[in-house]
Amino acid sequence: MRKVETYVNALRDVYPEVAERLAGMRTTLDIANWATIESLPKVSDPPTFSESDGKLTP
Repeated sequence: MRKVETYVNALRDVYPEVAERLAGMRTTLDIANWATIESLPKVSDPPTFSESDGKLTP
Protein backbone atom coordinates (compact mmCIF):
# COMPACT_ATOMS: atom_id res chain seq x y z
CA MET A 1 0.00 0.00 0.00
CA ARG A 2 2.88 2.35 0.77
CA LYS A 3 4.37 1.81 -2.72
CA VAL A 4 1.04 2.58 -4.36
CA GLU A 5 0.79 5.78 -2.36
CA THR A 6 4.34 6.74 -3.38
CA TYR A 7 3.63 6.12 -7.08
CA VAL A 8 0.32 7.99 -7.01
CA ASN A 9 1.94 10.98 -5.30
CA ALA A 10 4.78 10.95 -7.84
CA LEU A 11 2.28 10.98 -10.72
CA ARG A 12 0.30 13.77 -9.08
CA ASP A 13 3.44 15.86 -8.67
CA VAL A 14 4.74 15.34 -12.22
CA TYR A 15 1.40 15.67 -14.09
CA PRO A 16 1.47 19.51 -14.40
CA GLU A 17 4.98 19.31 -15.86
CA VAL A 18 3.83 16.75 -18.44
CA ALA A 19 0.95 19.01 -19.48
CA GLU A 20 3.31 21.99 -19.74
CA ARG A 21 5.74 20.06 -21.93
CA LEU A 22 2.94 18.84 -24.20
CA ALA A 23 1.79 22.44 -24.65
CA GLY A 24 5.36 23.42 -25.49
CA MET A 25 5.56 20.65 -28.07
CA ARG A 26 2.38 21.96 -29.72
CA THR A 27 3.84 25.46 -29.92
CA THR A 28 7.02 24.10 -31.47
CA LEU A 29 5.00 22.11 -34.00
CA ASP A 30 2.97 25.20 -34.96
CA ILE A 31 6.17 27.19 -35.49
CA ALA A 32 7.63 24.39 -37.63
CA ASN A 33 4.47 24.22 -39.74
CA TRP A 34 4.53 27.97 -40.42
CA ALA A 35 8.24 27.83 -41.23
CA THR A 36 7.55 25.07 -43.74
CA ILE A 37 4.74 27.02 -45.37
CA GLU A 38 6.93 30.13 -45.54
CA SER A 39 9.74 28.18 -47.23
CA LEU A 40 7.53 26.82 -50.03
CA PRO A 41 8.29 28.26 -53.48
CA LYS A 42 6.23 31.27 -54.42
CA VAL A 43 3.81 30.92 -57.33
CA SER A 44 3.08 33.96 -59.45
CA ASP A 45 -0.47 34.97 -60.26
CA PRO A 46 -1.99 33.10 -63.20
CA PRO A 47 -2.42 34.92 -66.51
CA THR A 48 -5.65 36.79 -67.05
CA PHE A 49 -8.00 36.68 -70.01
CA SER A 50 -9.08 39.69 -72.00
CA GLU A 51 -12.79 40.30 -71.54
CA SER A 52 -13.34 41.43 -75.13
CA ASP A 53 -11.95 38.42 -77.06
CA GLY A 54 -11.21 35.82 -74.36
CA LYS A 55 -7.52 35.61 -75.25
CA LEU A 56 -4.71 35.58 -72.72
CA THR A 57 -3.24 38.99 -71.95
CA PRO A 58 0.52 39.15 -71.47
